[in-house]
Amino acid sequence: MIIEITGVPGSGKTTIINQLIANPKNNCTLFSPELICQFLHMKIFPLFVKKIISDIFLVFILACNLFKYKEILFVGFLKVMQTNESLIFKLNIFRNIMLKIAGFEAGVTIFKKKRLLFDEGISHIPFNLADYTNFEQQTLTTSIKLLAGPYSNVNLLLIDHCQIDIVKRLKCRGHKRLLKGGYDCQKFVDTNHEIFELMNKNSDKYKWFCCWEPTSQGGINLLIESVKELKC
Repeated sequence: MIIEITGVPGSGKTTIINQLIANPKNNCTLFSPELICQFLHMKIFPLFVKKIISDIFLVFILACNLFKYKEILFVGFLKVMQTNESLIFKLNIFRNIMLKIAGFEAGVTIFKKKRLLFDEGISHIPFNLADYTNFEQQTLTTSIKLLAGPYSNVNLLLIDHCQIDIVKRLKCRGHKRLLKGGYDCQKFVDTNHEIFELMNKNSDKYKWFCCWEPTSQGGINLLIESVKELKC
């Protein structure tokens, strides 16, 4: 089972993920380089080596399934290359998209018997594809349609948070896109809210969908309970 948590940056995704994996009773396994290295019986390596091994393994998974995902990869590559970014930054964004697709494929094949928790999995690709200097909703709508097949296997928790100053929070945390400069921070956040609303309108694409805005610890606990009740 694939459970993905995605949404607006700074909205509390990591907080929820940490609470889910902290309690063994939740029966959630985080998809991570450690999990892949455990599968490959390579547990003794330091973390940075595990990340390299994980990336190589996922690239191999994607290469074996290239035909299945050729359309979204093609659209993603064209859109990323059209953005007003440096070549290195573009390639890094496309790398992230490829790893998300490969991670999804590994989740539905190799790890299909686990309750697998993804932090920004394949459902996050519309956020990756957004050109935050020249937002085009049509491109994201196209990507959501192309991903409709994989999305039907995803239990998605989509998160936004309207009660905190996300702009201030992202500046304090040093979000990668904002650190490189040239971004209007408020526009960046507003664009993420637009993507959030677009994905919310396409909630029927997913196996299970929950749109949630954190309000309190009690609200988080109720959300965790609903995730625990998901059946494989």
